[in-house]
Amino acid sequence: GASELGERLLALADRDPDEVIRIMTGAEGDRPVSASRALGISLRMVGRVTEALSVFDEAVDDARSDGDTRSEALTRLSRSSVLFMSGRMEDGAADLDHALAHLVGPDRGVAVFQRAQYLDVVDDPAALETFDEAVALLTGVVGYDKYLGHALANRGIHHSTHGRLALADADLAAARAIWTAAGLEALASTALHNIGHVAASRGADVSAIDHF
Repeated sequence: GASELGERLLALADRDPDEVIRIMTGAEGDRPVSASRALGISLRMVGRVTEALSVFDEAVDDARSDGDTRSEALTRLSRSSVLFMSGRMEDGAADLDHALAHLVGPDRGVAVFQRAQYLDVVDDPAALETFDEAVALLTGVVGYDKYLGHALANRGIHHSTHGRLALADADLAAARAIWTAAGLEALASTALHNIGHVAASRGADVSAIDHF
């Protein structure tokens, strides 16, 4: 059905955003909100930010018209990252706050992770405890491995920035293992690259070269 198509496209966006764009460009008729969200995510991933924002705007309106609170919140959560990328910080924060107010369970864990990212960018000391909350909400939840990996990897980078190199290593290694098991090779490679940066930070030159 339409919802199954959307879920398949969301999964494909992680591996081949160009293919999602190709599929959706040739699609006719109304598309489910989840498919629009997959298209918006894919456009963002390939740097087509303005187009992504337009797709998300339409998807938010569609979800609201359908009375689909969860889909609206998830789409606004995805849109928030594009708004932040575009420098629209207040609008991005409003979307993020809406998602946090309306999502529950592991969906809320994804929103908490994005909140932690935002706090980290603005150097808010609450970032670490927010990353911890996101990891707790996402750990052990089937189907949310990608997001758990993101929460761990970004917490690891946060640890590294603040000189907690052993904790950084542990989080980045865990993220890499999760992404590798999920077949998300590009994400696993970014975790390995960041492990190399941590090794370089502690002066382990040979180890750093191996990771790069």
